[in-house]
Amino acid sequence: PEALAKKYRSDDIAVLRNGEPKDSEEIVEVNGQKRWYETYKSPVTLNGDIVGTVGFARDINERKHAEMFEQFRSHILELLITDLTLQDTLEAIVLGVEQFNPEMLCSILLIDAEGKHLRNIAAPSLPTFYNAAIDGIEVGMGVGCCGTVAFTGELVIAEDIATHPYWEGYRELAANSGLAACWSQPILAPNGKVLGTFAIYHR
Repeated sequence: PEALAKKYRSDDIAVLRNGEPKDSEEIVEVNGQKRWYETYKSPVTLNGDIVGTVGFARDINERKHAEMFEQFRSHILELLITDLTLQDTLEAIVLGVEQFNPEMLCSILLIDAEGKHLRNIAAPSLPTFYNAAIDGIEVGMGVGCCGTVAFTGELVIAEDIATHPYWEGYRELAANSGLAACWSQPILAPNGKVLGTFAIYHR
């Protein structure tokens, strides 16, 4: 991309003028995906004169994601020992996961005290009308991904909401919300009891 090419040229010129190596970390879009790269440039000298630059770039995406996840995990652990409400803590978890992949829209639903319905606790990036419609849905087989997961305690993936049988009563709602796929898994207590669901949607 032109903007990135200009930046690299500017870095080269700075190294040529200053005679000092330059390194940086940056996000570069490759084949439509954004990835972290580390770049390094150093002056090349001949008889004491700077005659050019030499450099390299390497993919550090996995390392950066590991660092970001560790920061995220530490942040959540800090929240757990503060006076934040459960809803605020769960919302922080949802927003943290969405930061790792901006294409994801996440939600956490918890089963009510009677064990019959799901309450919408944390879904800040989903449309307000969608959250209102989902709040209080029944725990049961075939009730969307989350209702089914809360009933079975097992992972459910709907690669195409428009054709998946569990979404029969919610297809129009999902379409109006721009949601095309859903991945939902149970949130389990230490004894294996299903407490709620964690879902990831894709447009």
